Amino acid sequence: MEENELTRYVEGDIFDPRSILDNETVRTHLDWHQPIALSQVATLHHHKGERSAPAEVMREYIDALPRGSYVIISHLLDPESEDTAVMRELEQAVARGSLGGATWRTRTEIEELFDGLEMVDPGITELVRWWPDGPQLKPLTVAHRITAGGIGRKL
Repeated sequence: MEENELTRYVEGDIFDPRSILDNETVRTHLDWHQPIALSQVATLHHHKGERSAPAEVMREYIDALPRGSYVIISHLLDPESEDTAVMRELEQAVARGSLGGATWRTRTEIEELFDGLEMVDPGITELVRWWPDGPQLKPLTVAHRITAGGIGRKL
């Protein structure tokens, strides 16, 4: 992306919004008077620490965005169903892996990440349901049922 004259790369800690938002390149390259798209795709579930921190992090990003901006989030989902047992096994396997763990959140907890935004249909749902390739011919797998996401718009 650095080779594209329309993009910039900056280093920062996504869990420290000021390290991104206060970056000179971010402040000058983006037009903060126009809507901006913020993508947190497969990132927030890697936070290690207080369970409530990602919602606080997202609040800071959302507060900084201009009106009309969109926020895209995907996250590991605790389906609170018969799939939860499989999800817990996967959670333990990920904790032993090189990523050092991940946090699955319930649908309600994922909604908290979009606080203050108007949700775009179909709201927070399994990722496979966002842009279906056609009619669903096969049942969803556990992998489909434990990854969710949504898009919210700042009014």
